[in-house]
Amino acid sequence: MGSLTNTYEDCFRRLEEIKKASPVLSLKSPLDIPHIIARNDISREYRGILMSKIGVIVNCICEVKSEPKPIGTIYLYGPELFGEKEAIVNSPYFTCLKQSWSNGEDGAFGVSERIILNLERLPEFIRRYEENSTINDIVATVENLSTTEIVQLAYDLVFERSKPTGSIRTVGLEAFSTIIVNTLCRNFSRGRANHLFRDARIERPSGTVKIDDIENSLTDCEFPYRDCLKIGPSNNLLTYHAIFFLNRVGRKATERSLSCLLASHYLRDICNLRREKDNMRKNQNTSEEDKLQSTDSLGKRFKEISGIVARNVRRSIKSLLVQKVISKTGASFHAIGHIIKTPYGEISLGEDYNDKYSTALRNISNIHKLSLRRI
Repeated sequence: MGSLTNTYEDCFRRLEEIKKASPVLSLKSPLDIPHIIARNDISREYRGILMSKIGVIVNCICEVKSEPKPIGTIYLYGPELFGEKEAIVNSPYFTCLKQSWSNGEDGAFGVSERIILNLERLPEFIRRYEENSTINDIVATVENLSTTEIVQLAYDLVFERSKPTGSIRTVGLEAFSTIIVNTLCRNFSRGRANHLFRDARIERPSGTVKIDDIENSLTDCEFPYRDCLKIGPSNNLLTYHAIFFLNRVGRKATERSLSCLLASHYLRDICNLRREKDNMRKNQNTSEEDKLQSTDSLGKRFKEISGIVARNVRRSIKSLLVQKVISKTGASFHAIGHIIKTPYGEISLGEDYNDKYSTALRNISNIHKLSLRRI
């Protein structure tokens, strides 16, 4: 990653100025955010990834009042708002061009999708959604950035960094931030729906641990879409947090379950492969040859990504074992303490974190239900 451009730094500072004005955005639903963005310029065609990252930025800059609250997570293409794809695809006001995601809930807006307003519903859209000056300012501020810069900016904002860094990696105690809590809970919800986690007794790690070795070098890393939390953790504190989380929610913290939480590409591919196999079993009209071809291509991709993720996750687990901050029973790992001392400072994963997990899981469930409805 090279040095930041003046345009990027100016953009970060301008957004900080907008945030200081404490703008409030009152919405009926968190899924209205893409509509409010599109209302900014009704003739515009948005790239999927631009719409996605502007949504994240809006949620960071504004106090969004809706029920439930928007949930920011890190997924395939960086920070995004949970349910954003479904909000657009299921809306009668949008037309999506060049869709590249697979069917099902594992899709995300990438670089190829184009989103435009449905001209037939435009008068109704204009009556329903009012133009917002803060959204106009935000869009005008970021629209000249490159795609990569917009992704980097989203990371700087969701981690609430005091200065622009452009880093797409989770640094230090950012591993315990709200966006990471949301990401763990989102991935857990998706994996749980696909029966990827095994039950275990609920554990309450108690005590103090010291983690000095933080960095985890990632194998086969490709900036910016195949990096931290896409193909594994670049921060060993992420792995510790994931183990602690699984211990607290009563699931076995195995290498596979940790891969589901810490690598979105792994989670997407294993869910897609399972869904495809289920569909093939249910479809009696599909020939055995077609079934084999369909699952074979997914299987090859999953085999490749699972090998990469396994190496990255194992390396991080090994570091935590060497530092004696986790223990192992059979194939399961256990966090030893809830107070973590690091070179970046100290943090306590007390009862407030149990509340954070519960709230995030509940909001994710509610947003998912909303996303299945058509406006």
